[in-house]
Amino acid sequence: MRQFKKIKTVTRDFSITYKKAIETTHPRAKQIADRFHIFKNLTEDMGEYMKRTIKERIKIVNMCVESDGTKKVLNAEQRTKVETAERKWELGNEIKELKSEGKNNCEISRMMNICRPTVIKYLKMTQIPILADNSIVDKYIPLIKELINKGRKTNEIYSAVKSAGYPGKQSLLYSRLKGIRQEIRENTKYLNRSQLKKVLYKPVDEIKDKDVRGMIEQYLETNHELRKIIEMVRRFKEIIFSGRPRRLDSWLKKADLLAISELTTFTNLLRSDIKAVKNAIIYQHYSNGLTEGFNNKIKVIKRVMYGRCSFELLRLKILAFN
Repeated sequence: MRQFKKIKTVTRDFSITYKKAIETTHPRAKQIADRFHIFKNLTEDMGEYMKRTIKERIKIVNMCVESDGTKKVLNAEQRTKVETAERKWELGNEIKELKSEGKNNCEISRMMNICRPTVIKYLKMTQIPILADNSIVDKYIPLIKELINKGRKTNEIYSAVKSAGYPGKQSLLYSRLKGIRQEIRENTKYLNRSQLKKVLYKPVDEIKDKDVRGMIEQYLETNHELRKIIEMVRRFKEIIFSGRPRRLDSWLKKADLLAISELTTFTNLLRSDIKAVKNAIIYQHYSNGLTEGFNNKIKVIKRVMYGRCSFELLRLKILAFN
């Protein structure tokens, strides 16, 4: 570097060797931390945090409830009744449509292959003919779901529900458990940690896959610490592109308050090279982009050669590329 006397600005990563070499040869030169390497260190550290605290496969259960706090869960017999009632409702709508076209009851009876009294009955229908089927089990369904998700056995569920005030028989509860378990299985999905890591790179609402986006949103409702970290990452990115280096000091203080080891590792890295990081905020038009691109192309050429050729050939390929 001493051969180049007029160097005024240098962009680099967080290498201490580079930092000391530049300070020794060009003490007056501005050193600027490359933004790509700043974000790379941030996302890698936060990725390590997620690896430490979050399982590889996350169980996401859709716990949708009605306005009264319960959800109607049907067993096989009840589901059959509902399906039959829905078919009757569709048939009734077809009969009403034929009636509106001017057909009389006898004509409709012949066309639909049903008796005339049935036609009259369907014409009077104003809602889906599902009989009320309330059960004393219904108010305990949220508790039962919670116990099933915790992996409790059937007898343990009965004991817990009985303690909560369930007045019914054991056989009634057991008859409903199968339907509740099936409903939970149908509403259970799994989110991979690698999918969750997307929130470190982009806002949740910009994730294209709707199913993944929905699962991430549901998971973040329960993981408050991860939500705070995502918010800190978002604010940090705003500060880096803000042109206002003083905002970084307040961000570092807030990051320290979270007392998360991986985040502390990153803040210590920033403090160890704080001047170069603040220069990255001030001098937005400097980056290592061209150099990193050139290095990447050299590595691609080297990989294509698979180590079978000489260094001289590698040199010629690189010179020919330029």
